[in-house]
Amino acid sequence: MDKLKIGFLGGCINRQQGIQRNDLYYSMFSYLLGKEKINNQILLEQYFSYDQLVECSRKFVDEKNPDWLFLFIRPFPLMPLHKPIIKYDLQGKKTGRTLHPALYNRELKWKGKLSEHQRTEPLQIIQRKKFELRDLNIIAGILIGLHSWAMKYLTKQIKEIHSFCNRKGKKIVVISPPKNPESIMGSLICKWTTAYFNKYCHNNQIRFVDINLISADYFEEDKIHFNVAGHKQLAELIAKEIFKG
Repeated sequence: MDKLKIGFLGGCINRQQGIQRNDLYYSMFSYLLGKEKINNQILLEQYFSYDQLVECSRKFVDEKNPDWLFLFIRPFPLMPLHKPIIKYDLQGKKTGRTLHPALYNRELKWKGKLSEHQRTEPLQIIQRKKFELRDLNIIAGILIGLHSWAMKYLTKQIKEIHSFCNRKGKKIVVISPPKNPESIMGSLICKWTTAYFNKYCHNNQIRFVDINLISADYFEEDKIHFNVAGHKQLAELIAKEIFKG
């Protein structure tokens, strides 16, 4: 039997530190498929910012040729889309600040400089306050319509990827953002984004998996990353899409 090639396009969840590889969601997912006699090959890729998402998806599909593409809506790059004042990485471990690129004209574009030097930080099990200045920044963005802009911007990316996968004969599954228990406003943004894309995908015949329903009890102490039990729940939810056929 030919191997079913399954691609996962996400972020740090694909290489999460502090958890054994066999306990990460894709290993458990592969095991669940194997139990059902589904021979499979797992392919992994990361993207850092939503302005890179379409290009990264095209390259991943063209080079790796997965039969299925599971696309994570990542919470980390989701938050800056809502903030009027954006903090971003510069060269040399420096940071800069700028106004949201669509603050005035509402064009569905993002500036490349905001993700050009984006860094990934080592996993730190540190609990932050659930309401900080970042949350006030998000509230300000919501009040001036940046949540609506963010949903339109993401819709544009997912629509392009869906069309591309259809042309290539690939099945695509959109995976919602998880909860974001470390931040009150971050968690609300993830919840609203899940509700929005649940409806959008349903209306446009795109498969959708809601992982926002996974309890906050299934997160590490940092309240950002899933623990082993959370990865197991994630694996079970996405495996159902394969079993549907």
